[in-house]
Amino acid sequence: MTAPLLVVGADKDVKCPPEQIRSYLDALSAAGVAHEQMWLDTGHDGYDGAAHVAVLRRSLIFLRAHLPAPAPRAPSRPPAQPGGPRPRC
Repeated sequence: MTAPLLVVGADKDVKCPPEQIRSYLDALSAAGVAHEQMWLDTGHDGYDGAAHVAVLRRSLIFLRAHLPAPAPRAPSRPPAQPGGPRPRC
């Protein structure tokens, strides 16, 4: 595996128990797979809005750090001329 992983676990999760997640994290470390982890003090489905926002924010930070920046794109059409809309061709 070459892409880094962000693993989000929950301390009170009965569907994906923390011990299972920690075992997975240990296997990733042993295999030399780059990864980050985030732990919530909730259950599998029981996190509140603040925890949900925290996961989204952490995910965005992770993606910005690990994905290449998008290539600059040429405008699909020339910019509008000053003084109002331009005629469509």
